[in-house]
Amino acid sequence: MGERETLSYGELDARANRLAHYLISRGADPGTTVALCLERGVEVVVALYAVAKAGAAYMPLGSELPDGRLAFMLGDTGPGLVLTADAGSRRIPDGPWETVSVSDDARWAALPGTAPDVAASPQALAYLLYSSIDRLPQGRRLPGGRGASRHLLVPEQIPLRARRLPAGRRVGGCP
Repeated sequence: MGERETLSYGELDARANRLAHYLISRGADPGTTVALCLERGVEVVVALYAVAKAGAAYMPLGSELPDGRLAFMLGDTGPGLVLTADAGSRRIPDGPWETVSVSDDARWAALPGTAPDVAASPQALAYLLYSSIDRLPQGRRLPGGRGASRHLLVPEQIPLRARRLPAGRRVGGCP
């Protein structure tokens, strides 16, 4: 993965807000899907958060997937935008979607670092996941809205209840 980049929460929030404003200007909003074909790292976290802030649903595309499967998933869902890193953009087939390299942040560097004003209902689509049952990939639409997507990225805001486990018990019920 190369050199590890770190961000403070404030830096992450500002970068995600700028990218979210850009995504909105390119048509992302509640009811649309943005595909992500990114390697693990800071860029994918910024992109996920930006898509949630734009109110759109995200669909992860594994960069290790065969070209045919990528083409099928994109054709099946028809996202308006596909976010990639420079290397990943060569694998995205031509289609009605716009491919955006998140490495090219000069396009949104001057946009506001404040959160966009987006109204997404709790029933809005949060993300699409594909699984291979039998050979043909099948998509699953998961609602949750902007708030639910945000909780995936900001765990300290999720209310948790701690409870004591009986002596000898471990999480998951395994002895």
